[in-house]
Amino acid sequence: MDFGLAKMKGQPALTKTGSTIGTIAYMSPEQARNEEVDHRSDIFSFGAMLFELCSGRQPFAGDYEAATLYSVVHEEPEALPDGVPAELQRVVLKCLEKEADERYQNLEDMLADLKALHNVHEKKTVRRTGHKTAPSKRYFVYGAAAILAILLILAGRTFFTGGSTTIDSIAVLPLENLSGEPEQDFFAAGMHEALISELSKISALRTISRRSVMQYKETVKTIPEIAAELDVDAVVTGSAFRSGETVRISVQLMAARPEKHLWSQTFNRNLVDVLTLHSEVARQIASEIQIKVTQDEETRLQSAIAVNSEAYDNYLLGRHYHRLGQEWDLSNAIQYFEQAVEIDSTFAPGYAGLALAYYRLGGGLNVIAPEDMWQKVRESAAKAPALNEGLAEAHTALALVKQNYDWDWPGAEREFRRGMELNPNSREVLESYAGFLFNMGRNDEASALEEKLSKLDPNSKSHPIWAVFYSGRVEEAIQLLLIESQSEPEETTWHWGLAMFYTEVGKYDDAIKHLRIQIPLMKGDEVDEIALLGNLYGRTGRRAQALEMLERLDELARQEKYVSPALKAWVYSGLNDRDKAILWLTKGYESHAHRMGSDLVYRKSVFEPIADDPRFKELLRKMNLEPW
Repeated sequence: MDFGLAKMKGQPALTKTGSTIGTIAYMSPEQARNEEVDHRSDIFSFGAMLFELCSGRQPFAGDYEAATLYSVVHEEPEALPDGVPAELQRVVLKCLEKEADERYQNLEDMLADLKALHNVHEKKTVRRTGHKTAPSKRYFVYGAAAILAILLILAGRTFFTGGSTTIDSIAVLPLENLSGEPEQDFFAAGMHEALISELSKISALRTISRRSVMQYKETVKTIPEIAAELDVDAVVTGSAFRSGETVRISVQLMAARPEKHLWSQTFNRNLVDVLTLHSEVARQIASEIQIKVTQDEETRLQSAIAVNSEAYDNYLLGRHYHRLGQEWDLSNAIQYFEQAVEIDSTFAPGYAGLALAYYRLGGGLNVIAPEDMWQKVRESAAKAPALNEGLAEAHTALALVKQNYDWDWPGAEREFRRGMELNPNSREVLESYAGFLFNMGRNDEASALEEKLSKLDPNSKSHPIWAVFYSGRVEEAIQLLLIESQSEPEETTWHWGLAMFYTEVGKYDDAIKHLRIQIPLMKGDEVDEIALLGNLYGRTGRRAQALEMLERLDELARQEKYVSPALKAWVYSGLNDRDKAILWLTKGYESHAHRMGSDLVYRKSVFEPIADDPRFKELLRKMNLEPW
């Protein structure tokens, strides 16, 4: 069978240009690592077949392709059955040495050992029985079974994968880091995220978000179990491996209902072509499941360009830290993104990553003052689409600038919608756009996006709740959130959500209760919570406690924690101190402070005490907003 290279008559080739040549279970370790190979690799493959002939099983096997590759590279085969002569075992295991230098160095030496073994066996048989006997039938049976199994597997590609099962939803499980080196985990994670991103560009295909599939890393659950939990038709498993400038991705596509193997392939590329690799894998999967890909989507999937390998390494490290999301992590992410664009000033994903990391560190975590942040976000966000107009995250970054700094609401919506066109399954785009729509009072549209997010991110407990909240059913949202908060009482996001929801319906004491639980858990990042608590203290007649919250905000500012002027306005609004509330809102307007662009719309319940003040209405007009 030429070690798995043969093809059945009249059937498509099983190997393609740039893909792995050979059958995974019979590959040598050096071939699996994409290193130079010679005739000793064939000796390894012969040893694998000889092992199977003697035992009825493969020496290296796994539940999926990546696991088999890992076994080939790192694991030793189990012992052969007791009935196999010790000398034959020695020959087989010598063929299967991991290092090529420790195997037979040529076929002649191996053949000599096999002939010697045969001769010894014949002499022992003659001495014992007085005549020669045929070799054991057991070995012939196992050999025939092995060949039959190979034929059935090959035939099965035709007989069993050509059904009419409709596949319009898919989950890509975390790729295994086949290098065995933990420091390369970020690379496998980056390949995984990129593959999801490419598949997400296909509007007819529902691709599950990375956040929902990460819980299945090293899972023991079966493909049908995973598919049922994620409500998908198919699952992709695989591995990523890097050796120097060479990248290998092995993927396997499995239908889930019923479970059956549809397709698998291994792709080898130089690191400079890694973006092309991602899109090629996505296009192959789309072709296998026969999903509709529009002409625009096909063009975008084929638009990848070569990258600088060092810049790409820094970009992947930046993405790794960006996903972690805490202040220290985002600072690291910014450093890596900056290094990426310093190495390659034309690398658009680096600029997009830089813009979003700066925004999240400033606008999200309130760490950086707007004067130190917005210009960096704007510059990076503008460069990314200029270099590559097809990056959804670049348009998302531009939308956030227009929404939160320029107060250009139509411009922000154009960028959000362009981001959705480019990547209709992007959680980052959809979440940001949903919040924007709610701020604009378009609650039904916001709720519909959260419903879509619930299907793309099914393991997230928040999207169904926000869908209910955005639709105006606040009391129902509270009940759903209470159920979740009881299961995870230490999770701060539940308490913050409950505080906001209770504030919306005027249940201030309940909101205060949850803020008091949350603030001690925040460890210095509680500026929003303190401001809302001050607002609620003021509205419930607890003036001294409200003023104490103002002092706590000032103390955080003295500790070089950025405190938006808008947050101080929250507290003064609760105290119904209109002059000071307008004063701090005006400071926020002049500095384009965080919490201004969306909060004057979204926090209606916070600013309700001063909403009828003409100065407040004029401020809304200056920010291109209609007075309430």
